[in-house]
Amino acid sequence: MRRIALALVVVLALVLPGLAVESRSGLEYGNSEPYNKNVDIIGGRLPLTPGGGASNSAIFCGQLANAGTIYLGPANVADATGENGEGANAQASAGGTVCNALDSATEATADAPLYTNLRVRVTGMYCKAVADAGTTGSGTNGAVFTLRSAAADTAPVLTCTVPTTGIECQATPATANIPVIAAGATMAVKAVSTEDLSAMDGWCRVFYSVNQ
Repeated sequence: MRRIALALVVVLALVLPGLAVESRSGLEYGNSEPYNKNVDIIGGRLPLTPGGGASNSAIFCGQLANAGTIYLGPANVADATGENGEGANAQASAGGTVCNALDSATEATADAPLYTNLRVRVTGMYCKAVADAGTTGSGTNGAVFTLRSAAADTAPVLTCTVPTTGIECQATPATANIPVIAAGATMAVKAVSTEDLSAMDGWCRVFYSVNQ
């Protein structure tokens, strides 16, 4: 039976090449060292589920632009170690005082790292474009949100479009590859509009896991 289980593990490892990302992914160890090593290989290649049990999240928010591009910065609060982690400020709601201070037309002003010493593996993104009251959508032309790191689009690109008069959109990686943000690298969300949405707020929640 152990040989059958080991063969199944090896087959799965061969048919799941290059997939990300969480070690073991809940698979149990046995009493065979080769089996355990293969469990680690498969666990390291299984894809993450956005928003699932392995995910953290960070909020990026701010005012939208008047027919142009603006960058939304992270609203998370650093803990005692200097790592931002998942502790999003309670006031980081669309139209809140925290979010209103986080946008900038200059990316280097808005962006910031989520972690100093940990890599971030992004598994999905949810964004919305709303009036402060949250009842009005993105206007007649919509709005496009794109995740950025180190002043460039992530690779692969993670982007979504709030449709005309819509309110929200979501994005997940289009392939088995997912964006990996280097430790200490800055992050922001780029928001692009072709009309005056300066009375609107952009708000995104980015789902991720961390890796040393």
